[in-house]
Amino acid sequence: MIRVLVNLVYLRPGAVGGSEIYCRELLTALAARDDLQLEVACLASAAESLQPLGLRLHTVRGGDYSLKTRLLAENRDIARLASGADVLFSPANFGLLRPIRTPQVVTIHDLQHRHLPEFFTARKRLERDLMFRWTLRTAQRVIAISEFTRQDLLSAYAPPEDRVATVLEGVRLGVRPTAAAVEDARTRYGLVGPFFVFPATDNRHKNHATLVRALARLGPGRGVTLVFTGHRTGLYDAIESEARALGVGDHVRHLGLVPHADVFNLLAGADALVFPSRFEGFGLPILEAMYCGTPVLAADAASIPEVAGGAALLLSPTDEGAWADAMQRVLEEPALCARLREAGALNLQRFSWDRCADETAALLRAAARPR
Repeated sequence: MIRVLVNLVYLRPGAVGGSEIYCRELLTALAARDDLQLEVACLASAAESLQPLGLRLHTVRGGDYSLKTRLLAENRDIARLASGADVLFSPANFGLLRPIRTPQVVTIHDLQHRHLPEFFTARKRLERDLMFRWTLRTAQRVIAISEFTRQDLLSAYAPPEDRVATVLEGVRLGVRPTAAAVEDARTRYGLVGPFFVFPATDNRHKNHATLVRALARLGPGRGVTLVFTGHRTGLYDAIESEARALGVGDHVRHLGLVPHADVFNLLAGADALVFPSRFEGFGLPILEAMYCGTPVLAADAASIPEVAGGAALLLSPTDEGAWADAMQRVLEEPALCARLREAGALNLQRFSWDRCADETAALLRAAARPR
């Protein structure tokens, strides 16, 4: 059995978006295997949220989630803990800066700083660039969560191709939301009439403003609500102000972080998922919406077309007129919605957390030091 130390020092529960779902779902699937012994290292503030995984937890020192804290904890505590492991797995972009003897496998999600540099300070761009370069130099295996990200890595940094593998994410399978659960969520969140949903952090690349402008083009008289969920910071204040200025403030709702089950209930009850993000390394909500039988409107950007697999209406992320037209079509064309639902169900067959775990385990075994 291979002993794997999983480095989750970066994890800030509820605030890091899709990478957290990736870590939790993948580790759940990996923990069910009998060829790996998984142990997790994290900050004390994240430990309670990771206990349901049923894995041995190591808590390391650190009082916040700054880059300084992460680097200190990883290159001090993680390096020490890794000495007893066969392989160190870091599923959040970067490996250790300190050279260690234990082989490393690292998952890289995206190179957003190279595509949207205006959203990063010059210092942050330099930091990320140097850390990616070092990670690609020192990791025995690198996992890209989409073929888009893999090709991006090869183009930007030219690592040996055989060390970078695409391992697609999955989608949680289980009981789909019932009509009663969907109606209960509608009642609890005060949603009346048609609505579109966008589950995302309010980082600027998520592009909430395009949806607000599209809704204004539809007009408040349509009685349509735009529902946002996810971690909210001060960045959302500007979006809220624009919605009020455009006269649709009462039709835009931000529900904040909601329970994971309610994300699915809201997706199932929505007329469509609207996903205008300007950049994604993957785009997991697209698959979650398809699993719920919900039509998908998504941006024609980065990895999104790859994940959507021809089962979504793809639109320019900055063309609010196109988004307004597509939203209106969803409301008025049941045949279109039926076609998108059917295509979405077929697209889902390409994705599985069990398959993701199988391919990840193979890479961990290939990298592990011989006993």
